[in-house]
Amino acid sequence: MLNVVERVDIDVNQPYNTSMHTIQEQILDLAAKEDISNLGYRKLGERIGVSHPQQVKYHLQKLISSGRLLRTPFGVLKAAGPSSAASRIFQVPILGQANCGQPLSYADESDWGSLTLSPSLVKTEDPAKLFAVKAVGDSMNQASVAGQSIEDGDYVVVDGSAELPDSGDYVVSSVGGLANVKQYLRDDVNRLIRLNSESSRDYPPIVLDPDDVDSYLIHGRVIRVIKAA
Repeated sequence: MLNVVERVDIDVNQPYNTSMHTIQEQILDLAAKEDISNLGYRKLGERIGVSHPQQVKYHLQKLISSGRLLRTPFGVLKAAGPSSAASRIFQVPILGQANCGQPLSYADESDWGSLTLSPSLVKTEDPAKLFAVKAVGDSMNQASVAGQSIEDGDYVVVDGSAELPDSGDYVVSSVGGLANVKQYLRDDVNRLIRLNSESSRDYPPIVLDPDDVDSYLIHGRVIRVIKAA
């Protein structure tokens, strides 16, 4: 199972910095010569001499989110030119799905693609920290994120750098490794965390002791909802 905290699986001896990583340069060089869309992470790694598929996936997603690698309307991945208008938009990787009722696991390593968003839709200083999940269920259909509810099939855009949300924020988190979308409420008096639904139906809250860090992880704050239709 793919867990959000596993998406940054890189070689600690080759840290990502402000210059383009060698692996990213190799991916771009190959993309300039041929269509890499259907290679898969393992096969792409073999072509550029990288043995770890998760490392390939990380750097591929970095290229997409930074606009250096673009996905055309036909699904083909291609290197962006220096003056490409598309380089001014965000490619936000979709990591899987999360439930808006009871917790549901993230997707496996299959390719869920990415969302293409303009800067006016997502206010962020670091688009590489963004990811998205597909919402499943109706327990957040009366939430309000920038005026949008979260309904079954909608895409939820998440700021992965916001791992310490304010009480009242909407978050993607996981309980026992299973992902959910909920409103995060912190009860400082009783030292409890409540994950509330906001729904036309009656869903009980998830109530947690904040010391249970081994079973509860916050993956980021919901900043935008992209409606399914």
